[in-house]
Amino acid sequence: MEVCPVNAISRDSKTGAYIVDAERCVGCRLCEMACPLGAIEIRPDKHVAMKCDLCDGEPICVKFCLPGALTYVLEEKIGFARRREAIKKLSRSLEKITLESAR
Repeated sequence: MEVCPVNAISRDSKTGAYIVDAERCVGCRLCEMACPLGAIEIRPDKHVAMKCDLCDGEPICVKFCLPGALTYVLEEKIGFARRREAIKKLSRSLEKITLESAR
């Protein structure tokens, strides 16, 4: 969300899921590179970002995974705080470059 140059990614206040607005997305791939989980990909047919929306907080894939290979883990428990800080720094740097090139 922090690195998106067109603000196409927002956070659902109910589920905490990051949501991609396909109408705003320009397919630059910055979110794909910055995502610490590799959870964002670019749709090859539409060239926009896509990711799981957590099915309103109850991921169906987890619910119906018979062997139990999938689990839903809260973001706080994953431990990517340092990576998120690096992403924020990247975002600020990109913003600075954008402002400088606009002059």
